[in-house]
Amino acid sequence: MAESHADTSPTDLARYGQNYLIEMDGIELYRALAAAEKDEKRAEIFRKIVRAEERHAQRWIRLIQAGGGVLPAYRRSLRVRMLGWLARRFGTDRVVPIVSALEARDEPGYLNQSEAEGLPAEERAHSRVLREMAKARILRAISSGARRGIWRRAAAVCAPRCSVSMMDSSLISV
Repeated sequence: MAESHADTSPTDLARYGQNYLIEMDGIELYRALAAAEKDEKRAEIFRKIVRAEERHAQRWIRLIQAGGGVLPAYRRSLRVRMLGWLARRFGTDRVVPIVSALEARDEPGYLNQSEAEGLPAEERAHSRVLREMAKARILRAISSGARRGIWRRAAAVCAPRCSVSMMDSSLISV
């Protein structure tokens, strides 16, 4: 990949800047997931994705600088802040399926950019890893649900609702 782009257009610089900001959001999101994750193996997976996203961001920084552009100021997006909060509050298991879908959605943006050579495959790999993490969560939930008697738990949750519903019905009939 050539690093010198004397013929870089303002449109290219704007696109590089947008790509840089997207990668910065990815870095911050995966850092938040790693920090919220209680399982060290899963946290390390998030940290590996952070390192990959940092490499991607460095590519866009080099292209912006080589084209004579100015690096855009980065501020965490609302989406990243919200997903980080959700991960801290409810756990990364609840957030990973959302992040996986976002990764899959963002990947096509690089397909028609020659400067992004190799990035679509890496983004696909990230999405695949996240999908596997989500599948593992579902399997753990099914397994632990069977061990804990999920049907008894469901009945315990339903019982108060049924009682309230029956009371409402009896109040109406009185």
